[in-house]
Amino acid sequence: QLCGCVCNFTIMETLDTINQCNRISGEKNPHPLVWVIDLSRSEGRLYHDSKAGFYSLVLREYECVYYPYGRKECDYSDGSVIFLAPGASYDAESAPGLLNSGGHMLIFHSSLIRHTNLSLHIGDYTFFSYARTEALHMSRREKIVFMHCLENIQKEVQHPIDKHSRELITKSIELLLDYCTRFYERQFIISCEENKK
Repeated sequence: QLCGCVCNFTIMETLDTINQCNRISGEKNPHPLVWVIDLSRSEGRLYHDSKAGFYSLVLREYECVYYPYGRKECDYSDGSVIFLAPGASYDAESAPGLLNSGGHMLIFHSSLIRHTNLSLHIGDYTFFSYARTEALHMSRREKIVFMHCLENIQKEVQHPIDKHSRELITKSIELLLDYCTRFYERQFIISCEENKK
């Protein structure tokens, strides 16, 4: 049974809608299909051991989390992003500390991107199927770009919904994912050079 902000993810097996997350966190979100979450304000209410029916991008900052999600000495350390496809779980075993206070999170439902340009190639963003130990480790500059994209999405989510909202939000998400692709390719290049050494 849901009981407002005192509930957490541990009481539910599957979170199918973003509205369920709103009720669990006790925060109000103006859009039913997309949400940008400041995890430092969630006070631990967003927790592990549930499957989500939507896409999730979780930015963890190293001053807030001990576990490095596969980060090596050659990787940047200003933040790590974990990507989860619908059906993935926020389980404590494979991703300790993932949703604890600190960092930011973008979640969006597949219904948001249906019949959009993003829906045609969401499968091209293969990092949604990566293991938690294959997280994206960002530099300070990359993290600034990532946060700027999140801020643009948040601004549009806060805007009253109109006929342009869906297209603008999905294009902003697509831009963010394209930047993540670029950052991952940079990470692969650095890792490859380090492995050669």
